Amino acid sequence: MADKIMREKLASGGEMVISGNNCRIEYFFPGPDKRYGGVHINIPGEKAYAYACAWKNNFDRYMELVSIGGRTLAAERGEMGMVIRCGFMSGVYLSGNHMRIADREQLGQILKDYEYVQKKYKELVR
Repeated sequence: MADKIMREKLASGGEMVISGNNCRIEYFFPGPDKRYGGVHINIPGEKAYAYACAWKNNFDRYMELVSIGGRTLAAERGEMGMVIRCGFMSGVYLSGNHMRIADREQLGQILKDYEYVQKKYKELVR
């Protein structure tokens, strides 16, 4: 018999998906129109803490780049494969051009959601 799947929308975007004794965060970013399939990104529950730390560290690096470079174009690879950009469309991206954050309020919501997912994951694997 197949496991029951529960989905819960997260305030920062994406959904927490619980299936059996596991959970993950699922993101879907649609393409510009129906000719494109879009991009799916999954973060396993056991990596939620590592991603939360990466978001925080990458955001700190972004703020550092902004303070020293201002509008100078710069891009670098951050922790967990995230992208840090300054200049045009500046911010921290989960992957490529997807899920950009550029202020502490957005970061706070992501950290809160990832902490929630990590807590759920720990409850499931007990």
